[in-house]
Amino acid sequence: MMLGMWMVTAAVWSAECSTRYSAEQLVQSLGLAESSYAEMDDIGFQLAWTEARNRLPCVMEPLTPTDAAQVHRVAAYAAFLDQDLPRATDYLAAMTRVQPKATLPSGVAPEGHPLRTAFDDARSRPEAPPLTLQPPAAGELRVDGERVNARPGDRPAVVQYIGADGAVWWTLQADAADALPAYPEVAPGEEWKLKFNPAWGVAAGAGAAAITSLVLYQGAVRAEERFYDQSDCVAGEDACYTRAQDELRKNHGLVLGSAATALAAAGLGVAAVLTW
Repeated sequence: MMLGMWMVTAAVWSAECSTRYSAEQLVQSLGLAESSYAEMDDIGFQLAWTEARNRLPCVMEPLTPTDAAQVHRVAAYAAFLDQDLPRATDYLAAMTRVQPKATLPSGVAPEGHPLRTAFDDARSRPEAPPLTLQPPAAGELRVDGERVNARPGDRPAVVQYIGADGAVWWTLQADAADALPAYPEVAPGEEWKLKFNPAWGVAAGAGAAAITSLVLYQGAVRAEERFYDQSDCVAGEDACYTRAQDELRKNHGLVLGSAATALAAAGLGVAAVLTW
């Protein structure tokens, strides 16, 4: 988890990415995370959310309010899975600020579900006065997809700096207390002169591979537990044996995938150090 946080922070604060992503690519990752969450596919959700978190700092296009609301919503799902209900409520409050009429699918958060309660609390939370931001000398700020020079005073927001030529130079999901990156010190229209450090991209790739390896390993452990514990299987001896064999094959596949991505993470980590 700490490695993942370092990876995202490094990508955000450096504002340097070896790969740039379209808003559509970000939305695709978020959509996959949402569908995995609805299907109670924890592994699929973690993989898609990790991909979305990696893509967000490297988005090359301005995001819309709808995009920002989706970022907050999926972040709320992730916080809920981490058993951090106050954090999930903060993200849901951010979503409802952007889209006051937004709802949560009943299949995801039915009446009486803790996430539904958090959503109701988020909708009823009074909004604090906004925090004024220093406008850039060139270009503009976008907060949750809107052109403004202020951000919410009590909840997260997706903040972007867009240069005078329309280029997006940094994007992040920030709490009200988080400092924002500095604006590029270049003349208007000359943002293209800023060069990217590829080492950041390699480091981000190493972090992504490490997180993927951990998620796959956790899935392998769960598959092994299900292989040995067949107490809930009532479908008959043959069916239970078949299910156990499926769990065993799943365990082997996930172990191999975890090992491969761990090796990739190690190789990318060495490459990042050598290219720094």
